Amino acid sequence: MNNGVTVDASQVLRMFSELNSRQQKNVYKNALRKAGRILQKETKTQLRSVVGKTINHKNRWDGKTLGSGIKLKVDKKATEAKVHIMGDFRLKFFELGTTTRRLRKNGANRGRMNASHFFRTAKDNKERAIFDNRINNKDFQKKMSLQIGKAIYHLLSKDSRIKEKVGSKIYPLIVEESTTFPFIIYKRTNISPNYTKGSYSVNESVTVDVVIASKDYTDTVELADYVRDALEGRRGNFAGIEINDIRMISADEEYIEDTFIQNITFDINTNGKQNT
Repeated sequence: MNNGVTVDASQVLRMFSELNSRQQKNVYKNALRKAGRILQKETKTQLRSVVGKTINHKNRWDGKTLGSGIKLKVDKKATEAKVHIMGDFRLKFFELGTTTRRLRKNGANRGRMNASHFFRTAKDNKERAIFDNRINNKDFQKKMSLQIGKAIYHLLSKDSRIKEKVGSKIYPLIVEESTTFPFIIYKRTNISPNYTKGSYSVNESVTVDVVIASKDYTDTVELADYVRDALEGRRGNFAGIEINDIRMISADEEYIEDTFIQNITFDINTNGKQNT
């Protein structure tokens, strides 16, 4: 059973350059909390339609109500808000139902509870509203994953070994006319937002190709190693782009028109935010 629904900032996570990182996090939290409350409120409404006034009755072991077991929590990193029904063990019985229950002493039949699926119904009813809330939330601004090249250029150009080999000849997409060998080209080839049903991840997976060209085969291989070292496993904020992780996913080589070429593909996990 999935006892929780995750509501994330990712589909609409926006970036705002006028705020510092702490202020940004507070804004994300507030926006996520607003979206989560939509589902929390609807879940209570659906539960009330099943149990009536019992939703407000206090239990005998901790004095809490059945409705208080519907929880909303925003994580510390402000990446997701999760609504779940595990705050009171009885709620899962109303959601999924039970088999026939019998007393241990004499085996007397206590009947069974039918599944009401109040939580699933609430989620189905409000999933669109939750999404629209995040889309229209003015707390968010545009994602920066499309500008991942800024981080790539920063990391490559700051590596002393790469700089010694190619100088400033690191280009996006195409090289400048009359560029001499060796040189490096980088290009973004794909962005995959991590969307799942009921869960909207903050992070995005960005695929970047780095191409190294030279008339000398050894140069390309050495540069390929340097590029991998400069990028793989890096985490942090580079040129204002927040990077969670970088992994090499493929590498090949070819010889075209008297030129040796190394092609390296990286998968970059980023939340797309830009910090000032």
